[in-house]
Amino acid sequence: MLAPPVVVGEQLPEGYPTKSEALKFIKAYEAKFGPRSMFASLAWDALKIIEAAVPKALKSGQPGTEKFRAALRDAIEGTKGLKGAGSVFSMSPTDHSGVNQLGMSLMKVENGKWKLEDHADLK
Repeated sequence: MLAPPVVVGEQLPEGYPTKSEALKFIKAYEAKFGPRSMFASLAWDALKIIEAAVPKALKSGQPGTEKFRAALRDAIEGTKGLKGAGSVFSMSPTDHSGVNQLGMSLMKVENGKWKLEDHADLK
């Protein structure tokens, strides 16, 4: 199965770009809600993108104004290299997912648990 690397965060090799943020998400989520959810990690990453974009947008206007909304959109579309739990995000006006091969890992179920089979080549 192809899924976000956060599903097997502990199995990612040291230095993998999303490992640190994946482990933060896993620790926080599982402490409060139990077994991790790759869907919850998508919300975590969306909030990380917003956390990075809002301070930039606030320089252009107050929340609720057209200037702020346009600046927020521009800041989100300008996201480059943001390390989330599930991917490294680089967005643009024509790419609103911002996900590349770092957001996908090949895994299988072995003895009832997810096992990392392969991950994005970091070369």
